[in-house]
Amino acid sequence: LKATDAVALEAGNLAFMMAKELEAAVGCRVFVLNTHRLAVIYRSMKKTDKEDALKLAHILEDTREERLPVVPVPSDREPEQRPNAGQYGPHTVGHKIKVEGEDPACGVWFVARADNARVKITEHLGINRSAELFGLIPPLTAGTYTVEVVTRFSGGSSALKEARTIAGEAVLTVQ
Repeated sequence: LKATDAVALEAGNLAFMMAKELEAAVGCRVFVLNTHRLAVIYRSMKKTDKEDALKLAHILEDTREERLPVVPVPSDREPEQRPNAGQYGPHTVGHKIKVEGEDPACGVWFVARADNARVKITEHLGINRSAELFGLIPPLTAGTYTVEVVTRFSGGSSALKEARTIAGEAVLTVQ
C-alpha cells in the first residue's frame, strides 16, 4: 500500500479506526462507504467479504469522489462528546431542510429554551439531504433545547438569496 493509493472500507464497527490508522501510517486516502446506498452491494446474491471488497474497489475506481456515499470519519473529539448526548442525533426528517450556504448562520442549531443561547453542530453532518439531517449533538449544558435548521437550500439549482429558519417541534432535555 502506498500513499498515492485510495482505499474503500465498508462502514462498520472498526472501519473508522482502520481508516484513521491507514491514513496515519500510510498516508493514503481512505473512504468509509455506506454500502446501504450501493445497489451493487446490497442487491448482490453472493455476499462474501472477498466479493464485497472487489466491488468496493471497482466502485472506487469507477465513481467520481463526490458521488461516493461516504460516511465521514468522526474526529478525535466526537467520542468524548457522545456521552453528553447518547449517540448521534438529531435524526431530523422534513422538507427542503438540507443545510446549504456559506453564511455562518447556516447550520443546525440547538437553542436553549431558558435564554435562547444557540449552539451549532460544527463537526459534521453525517447525513445532509433535502428531506433528512443527521449529525452529532455538540456539548450542551444542562437544560432544554429545541432544534433549528438555518439554510439557503431551495430544492432547485440556485440557493435562496436569504437564509430561512426551520424550527423543530421536539424538545431535547440535557441533564
